[in-house]
Amino acid sequence: GGPDRVIMFKLLRYFSIISLILIVVAAVVLGALYRTIAVNNLLVLGERNNVALTYALSGILQKHFEPLLQPEATGADSPLRQS
Repeated sequence: GGPDRVIMFKLLRYFSIISLILIVVAAVVLGALYRTIAVNNLLVLGERNNVALTYALSGILQKHFEPLLQPEATGADSPLRQS
């Protein structure tokens, strides 16, 4: 085992340590990026579902509340006056 072999072993050890550190850093960065993308996708999906639910409910409830929103609904015989 000459000095060249000792230097090569040190270089190999440094390379292995640096490679391990870089793999861990890459995994952390990619994990954080994936988490951000996943959270954003969930928010968009939730907002779309809320909008769809609002449209569905407005379609169902509109026929019940539309008479109350008409201008003539403020007369003496309007549903608002009767309640």
